[in-house]
Amino acid sequence: MSEERKIESIQKMMREGLLSAELVWHRDKPVLTVDDAVQVHHVGPEKIMKCLCFIDKKGRIAGVIASSEVKINMKKLEETAGLRKPRLMLPDELKTRFNKEPGEIDLLTVAKQVNSLFVDSSLLSKEFVIGSAGSKYCGLRITPEELLRVTKAKVEILS
Repeated sequence: MSEERKIESIQKMMREGLLSAELVWHRDKPVLTVDDAVQVHHVGPEKIMKCLCFIDKKGRIAGVIASSEVKINMKKLEETAGLRKPRLMLPDELKTRFNKEPGEIDLLTVAKQVNSLFVDSSLLSKEFVIGSAGSKYCGLRITPEELLRVTKAKVEILS
């Protein structure tokens, strides 16, 4: 699948005025880590948004959108999401469940296909954040307010 096809849903929402954000292409370098994102977007790690997917023993999935500078407290996630012994999803699980690889998980994919979705409260103090637009070669620059409006995620202290 082409990189353009991977971000079609985000592009469509932007064209239709349903999403106010900016696409940031970096075709010469894929983003797979926070360090990669800092380098290609020329921002500090506090401006990098990560979309994490956790799965529990019963197969329930919680999405967490957070600043890259925070570590998710698994006990808080377990209590907040009602998950039993959650863990990060493995690359093969991401591929099976979302048809996405690490670096391609975007906020819309997560919002539509998880049992529960949370935004860590630390993200709200940022002027803007940059995360994946659904491709390792394209970022999405968005305000926390727009992120909450579009995803309808619940704000929690998870760090």
